[in-house]
Amino acid sequence: MIRLEFSPTELSGDKREWWEKWEARAKEAVGAAKVSIEAGESHDLDQEIWAEMKRWMFEHVFFNKCAYCEGKVTPQSYGDGEHWRPKGGIRQMVDGKLRPVERDGVPHPGYWWLAYEWSNLLPACQRCNSSPGKGMQFPVAGEYVFEPGDAAGDDLDNREAPLLLHPLRGDDPEDHLGFDEFGQVFPREESQKGTASIEVFNLNREPLAEHRRAFIERGQANFQKALIAAVVEDRPVEEVIREMFDVATDYSAAVRSHAYQWVQEMVSANLTVSPHGSGG
Repeated sequence: MIRLEFSPTELSGDKREWWEKWEARAKEAVGAAKVSIEAGESHDLDQEIWAEMKRWMFEHVFFNKCAYCEGKVTPQSYGDGEHWRPKGGIRQMVDGKLRPVERDGVPHPGYWWLAYEWSNLLPACQRCNSSPGKGMQFPVAGEYVFEPGDAAGDDLDNREAPLLLHPLRGDDPEDHLGFDEFGQVFPREESQKGTASIEVFNLNREPLAEHRRAFIERGQANFQKALIAAVVEDRPVEEVIREMFDVATDYSAAVRSHAYQWVQEMVSANLTVSPHGSGG
């Protein structure tokens, strides 16, 4: 997972027009859901609304990558429209088993009022989103909010203190997640958020770690090019690395993490770099 910068207020032209139309539909849908649910009636959420946002996010924000593992999803798969705060119930791990979150014996209804909230919708691959991945899990360090009137906006995060990292807001995932040479991800400095995100999204599943490792090895082959470019163009190495291993790259967080590590190792060894290669 890597931090991505996105704000709908900065959209313009056709993108702005699409966004405003989508928000109008989402607002109408959540209003209808609120009326039905508060009246004690059953209500089917409109999946097509968040499916549209999923497709838009894949194309315009996430470079067709899963928001969690950064593996390429489309065009090989449709991917999932994932609700960061689950919309239809919450499960938590207790003694190795997933059990419903309850208050006074009543199961959490899920954050149905956030079903159409764009910042709660993330495009994901099925393996990160489905069991043994995230599913209906949403671990918190605080106390769960059960009703929309109990807390909203920043107050919701302050009260619940979510433990899952988010690529668009909150803590920078880079501060909590590190990667070893085998493609395995680990929590930096025993980060509670890093640990929870790794476990819930199942980020160390074997096929994913192997694929991540291949990209790290490929990145190492390009590392010398970045160093030479930095010298030739008289720019900071970190700046060139960010461009060479930009956020559009599959598993960019893992590759960048190792690139910065390679720089630190080079500095520690008192190595210098010239346009013709490296030397000591």
